Amino acid sequence: MPALSPGTIAPDFSLEGTDGKKHQLEAERQSKLVVAAFFKKECPICQLTVPFLEKIHGAYKDAPVEMLGIAENDAEEAKRFASEYGLTFPVALDDHPYSVSAKYRLTNVPSIFLIDHDGKILQTMVGFDKQGLIDLSKEIAQRTGLPAAPVFTKKDDVPDYKPG
Repeated sequence: MPALSPGTIAPDFSLEGTDGKKHQLEAERQSKLVVAAFFKKECPICQLTVPFLEKIHGAYKDAPVEMLGIAENDAEEAKRFASEYGLTFPVALDDHPYSVSAKYRLTNVPSIFLIDHDGKILQTMVGFDKQGLIDLSKEIAQRTGLPAAPVFTKKDDVPDYKPG
């Protein structure tokens, strides 16, 4: 059962964040694009991916875009992970039994979904996908009217793809 594909309506969710706030997809997507990025602290491919998600978040922090990390960990593990990787975007908790991850049909992390104002999934990425992250930045730019922010530099020695 693969992750939900583009064109699908994203299931709504309400999750508590490491910041103590509730993060509800429906409320967020009303005024913003939402990037829902599922990860797990001990996943090496997640560790490869999140610094680039943070870079995208920083590039569009003043745009109507909400980057939301969704950790398949408990609060303490998720807080340590966010601190270790310098994440400034909110992180919500989908700890065992991973009910939100199940709604999104996740079998692997990282899994990333770009969701529009109507709840439609615009992009889906599973694993580390260099071109997918570039396309994510371009799509955000196009939909917000901003120039596309570069995600990678020539110094970034990363693979084109690594499965989660």
